[in-house]
Order: sequence, then C-alpha cells, then structure tokens
Amino acid sequence: MTLDFLGTGDRDNDGVPDWQEVLAGTDPDDPTSRLIVDPPVQESPGQISVNVPTVPGRYYLFQFNDGLSASGWTSLGPPVLATGNQLKFYDSFGALVLNSRFYRVIVVDQLAPPPP
Repeated sequence: MTLDFLGTGDRDNDGVPDWQEVLAGTDPDDPTSRLIVDPPVQESPGQISVNVPTVPGRYYLFQFNDGLSASGWTSLGPPVLATGNQLKFYDSFGALVLNSRFYRVIVVDQLAPPPP
C-alpha cells in the first residue's frame, strides 16, 4: 500500500481520507472498508444503544455531547478493545435527551489507550 505524502488523499473514493482509514484499521483501497456508526436506537425507556463495526486490536471510545460544543464531549466508559465483531455501546440517559444528544466513536491508539 502506498499513500500520498500526507495521506490526505482518498484512493478508494469512499469519502474517508486515507490517513483516517490507516488509523481506524480499515483498507484505504477498499471503498466498502470504512468505519460507519449505526444511528442511535432506543432499546428501552431510558436506554439508547449504538452499534459500531470494529477492527481487531483497536480500542474504541464512545462519547456523547448534548450540543455542538467542541469541549462538550463526555466518555461513556473507558476505551474498549475490539475483537472484530460489532460493539454495542449504551447510554442510559440518552433517551431523555435523544433529540439533542450527539454521539461519536473515536479509534484510539491501541498501544496507549487514554484513561477513562
């Protein structure tokens, strides 16, 4: 695999820059290989879940924000080591603020996950 100098290209034209695919463990040459997070689902009253496809050996951190402030992200637990199966993250209070809560998943350094 050869990336351009900065990795800012998108060789498979899937909308994800090559450098992000390398960090996520997806294949920058395969347009079907990318990190796509499913929309939140209300599992039961007061509980939201989000499914995330994973790459073995990567750590995933699930966060929420009740607005769009860059500093407003809060982790819902520590990073989780993936096995390659889908991970399901839960937010017990998400259903109370579903219309205004945003979620994101961060792939963190597999050798040094951040503290919770």
